[in-house]
Amino acid sequence: MFGWLKKGKEPAADNAAPDAAVPAPVVGKRTKDELIREAMENAKLARVAIGEETLNKVAEMIEKKNREIQLAKAREALLDMKTEVLADHLKEMLRDKKTDS
Repeated sequence: MFGWLKKGKEPAADNAAPDAAVPAPVVGKRTKDELIREAMENAKLARVAIGEETLNKVAEMIEKKNREIQLAKAREALLDMKTEVLADHLKEMLRDKKTDS
């Protein structure tokens, strides 16, 4: 299905140029490079249409959500941990903090 993502077979000749000898795979009537160029142009147009401020807000929201997910995973890991093991880790952290100061 995604055969156009894979590189073509390289020629068996020893002195062949690595990427120059292999033509870009063709998808329909367009090459992979043309599709990438078109996607980049579409991304630029979308950025202009949406606006930098909106993109920054969306990026901040995504970062916040990722932090929340990481905190939830850490909280879950701590809740699943045995209390003795958790206590040992906390004591070790306190010892490290005292030696660093």
